[in-house]
Amino acid sequence: MVTLRSRLFALGALAALLPLSLACDDADPLPDRNDDPDPIADEPPPPVEVDDEALAETFGCDVAVVALDEEADGEFADAACTLDDGRAVAYYAFGLDEADTVTAEAGSAWFDTVLYLYDAEGALLAENDDLDWYDDNSRLVIELERGVYVAGVSAYDTTAAGTYRFMATR
Repeated sequence: MVTLRSRLFALGALAALLPLSLACDDADPLPDRNDDPDPIADEPPPPVEVDDEALAETFGCDVAVVALDEEADGEFADAACTLDDGRAVAYYAFGLDEADTVTAEAGSAWFDTVLYLYDAEGALLAENDDLDWYDDNSRLVIELERGVYVAGVSAYDTTAAGTYRFMATR
């Protein structure tokens, strides 16, 4: 009498006789774990460098470099830069090492702020005058790619004077 055990043994012996090429697919070999085709591709890109001299040339006046999450205080009495319509403006540059959502804010207890955001070549990306009907401060929330950006803090009126603050955060 043939038992289940003897049938399994016979199948196992038969499988051992099959050529190895039938049991393996040569078209898709297992990768070698030590064979990394491009180990440099896994390294992060170098940090973005902000060149304040090149930006000063692009914007026609000094550009202060600030870090994200760093508050900058200023006063328009000291502003040496003006927009085409005569309003004072101060420029602040920051670098973004990877794409992210950035919130830029400008505010003053003395005047109605206007906030502009430019790329490093001077192209206007966004602007904001008032947060709402009751708040004269400015805020921009924008998705940005890796790169250098410049915020311009200005006022709604050409006669504005007083202190303000600027900050850009992730």
